[in-house]
Amino acid sequence: MASFLSCVPRLRRAIAIVLACLPLFGLSPPAHGTAPAFTPEERAWIARHPVVRVSFNRDWRPIEYVRHGRMQGVAAGYLAAVADMTGLRFELAPTRTWTDGHRALVDGRIDLMPSLSAQTLPPLLEGRVLRTHEYFISSTVLVGRTSEVRIFHLQDLDGQTVSIRRGGANERMLHARFPHIRTLLRDTTEETLRDVKSGQADFALLCACSAQPFLHRQYAGELHASGPIADLPVILSMGVRRDDAILKSILDKSLDSISVGQANAIARRWVEQTDYGSPTLSAIVRYRAKEVALSVLFVLTLVAATFHAHMQRQRARRSEYNRSRFFAVLSHEIRTPLNALIGSFELLQQTTLSRAQTDLLHIAGTASEALSALLNDILALSRIEANEIRLCRTVTDIAKLTRQTADVMRIRAREKDLALTITPDAALPAALLIDAARVRQILYNLISNAIRFTETGAIDVALSFAPPDAPSQPGMLTIAVSDTGIGIAPADQTAIFDAFRQVESGPARRQGGTGLGLTICQMLAELMGGAIAIRSTPGVGSVFTVTLPACSVAAASDAPVPGDAPALPRATGDGTFEPPREHRQPVILVIDDHHTNLAVLDRQIRATGCVPVLAETGRQALESFSTARFDLVLMDLDLGDIDGFTLTRRFRDLEAGTGTHTPIVSISASSEPDHQERALACGMDGLLDKPIRADALRTVISLWCDLDLRRQPPAPASTNDPTDLANTYTALLQADLDTLDAARQRADRTAALAILHRIRGAALIMGDAFTANACMRLHACLATGGAPDDEYRRMFASLRERHLASDGEAQHATN
Repeated sequence: MASFLSCVPRLRRAIAIVLACLPLFGLSPPAHGTAPAFTPEERAWIARHPVVRVSFNRDWRPIEYVRHGRMQGVAAGYLAAVADMTGLRFELAPTRTWTDGHRALVDGRIDLMPSLSAQTLPPLLEGRVLRTHEYFISSTVLVGRTSEVRIFHLQDLDGQTVSIRRGGANERMLHARFPHIRTLLRDTTEETLRDVKSGQADFALLCACSAQPFLHRQYAGELHASGPIADLPVILSMGVRRDDAILKSILDKSLDSISVGQANAIARRWVEQTDYGSPTLSAIVRYRAKEVALSVLFVLTLVAATFHAHMQRQRARRSEYNRSRFFAVLSHEIRTPLNALIGSFELLQQTTLSRAQTDLLHIAGTASEALSALLNDILALSRIEANEIRLCRTVTDIAKLTRQTADVMRIRAREKDLALTITPDAALPAALLIDAARVRQILYNLISNAIRFTETGAIDVALSFAPPDAPSQPGMLTIAVSDTGIGIAPADQTAIFDAFRQVESGPARRQGGTGLGLTICQMLAELMGGAIAIRSTPGVGSVFTVTLPACSVAAASDAPVPGDAPALPRATGDGTFEPPREHRQPVILVIDDHHTNLAVLDRQIRATGCVPVLAETGRQALESFSTARFDLVLMDLDLGDIDGFTLTRRFRDLEAGTGTHTPIVSISASSEPDHQERALACGMDGLLDKPIRADALRTVISLWCDLDLRRQPPAPASTNDPTDLANTYTALLQADLDTLDAARQRADRTAALAILHRIRGAALIMGDAFTANACMRLHACLATGGAPDDEYRRMFASLRERHLASDGEAQHATN
């Protein structure tokens, strides 16, 4: 084995000394390995007998053994050297042990025994073989279980048990000279050593070069060499039949021609390369303690680092999960009341107000819009960073999508007397396969920024498409948003795509903003496999160029375009599509279990000139849907009795036999990443996020009800008293508190938790922080069961007393 000599330096030195002492025994071959001089008779014999059959012991490492049908070991090395000199080819015969080889040599089935003892011959071979010159010398050692006893003479072993190899010279010698020593005959060196380890034998008698590797690799610290036997050297020669004297002469001349350097190389090669099996753990520790210690230290360090990385990954996952849950709650709990605020501000603008009231309302509306934009940007950024954004490519009319996005921003542009134009290239395909929602988000941010930082001039959105080089590859859509605004200095252009970074000086700083819009644009573009670039000159303007891979598809000119609600037309019975029928007053079914939300939506829808039909429960909505036809359904997903997904599927079941398709749009504050997929999978046509702005609602109604609300003046707002909504909220709250008290009295915790959730939702919509916080504490008290009944009753009494007082004040103000 390659690592043997490095593990056993003493054995290596011993072998070198033995080889160096060969001249003392009269065995010195020529120093320079001269070629042997064969007689004509010997050459003729070689020509007549090119193949010489050889018997090998199957396992006497490293002297002779067989691996994969090939001869191995020191004897094989010498035979190979002889073959190079003579041209003979040595062929392995099918024998396993020395005894088998002896019989085969006498019977003529083989021609050569490569490892015969020079001192003794087995009785079977006496007078029948010729031995060559000796080619290998080693010593015989006793192996025992203790290192304290040293034995150099076999007569000291009388009465003890010795394990030896079967059929070898030691067997014959012990039986002839030391009959009082008990012997155990084994076929391999390993078996003899196992006898000593197990206690079956006191010693093993072995060749030193065969025993030492096993002692160091398999039995380190367990078995020991008690000492070499002085009068029992191991001297090996080759043997042939007596009638093959010419073969003996050829072998003698060949062995004598092997130089000292060649002999050393043969011994070194087979001592180092012989495989003695895997070393035991104790042997490794004994001879490689330093390396083992370093390896253990490395493994422990690796384990510690892996554990640390695992814990960090677990913390990161928990942090990511907690952040996702936080933003989901943030979206629901903030967007819902923000929806009521923005809607109420827009409705109030349509009433008669004084100049001061108009100014204050404008300030409140602007602040709420800024808060909504900030919330949307933070939620979008968190989703992208958490890899919760999944692309959904649909067939999209990109020019139409761009016009619709620009129309939402056109009012802001008109307020600053800015021209906002869309310039599609003549070669732009009618339909592209692309994620329309992400493109709309990029367009919205870029156009919004352009309007914000442009005081005079114009804003243009140019669209072009480069076809692919190969049919299997996508083309490249280019969106260039240019403005005549204040521009950006070259030093600031590299940092504007960083999150929360803004230009710190000049006019740009006064424009405000969160510094997230361009970051989101860059992330979305890269998510879709594209990129965004800027070209800007201070005082002249800027051009933001977005390139996105997209596939051109064949589509009709009226192909649907995903919007805040995807503009899928009404389906007919034959599977084709046609625009919705015209109505002077489209009828819209609105489903929401919060009365205040219904009230706000009712006023917003009436302001568009449409007719709202309100339903507070899923059952009411099913009854209305089954008895009348609607142009549009706006549905909250969190209903008390039937969730919005189930209700949508029931609506589609009712339509299955009629061949009609009523557009259903979800209105929800949910920010879960799979929300859109679940909504579309259950049969909805689109989504409208809370807070619901008047312009977004008008756009949805325009898309689905075939109306151009942009050219129609807003319908007059309801002339009802503004306090009606607050009075309704107070009345419903008192009823809900009574219901909550009854549920608590009958120990119906599930019902009580549901009522608390309903009260808290309404309180958030109305901006009633005291009630919302009180409901949260009561909810926690009931959910955990940790607080005593008297604490619950105290909190409930405080809540009821506050609203009884508020109700009295409201009635007094009304009177």
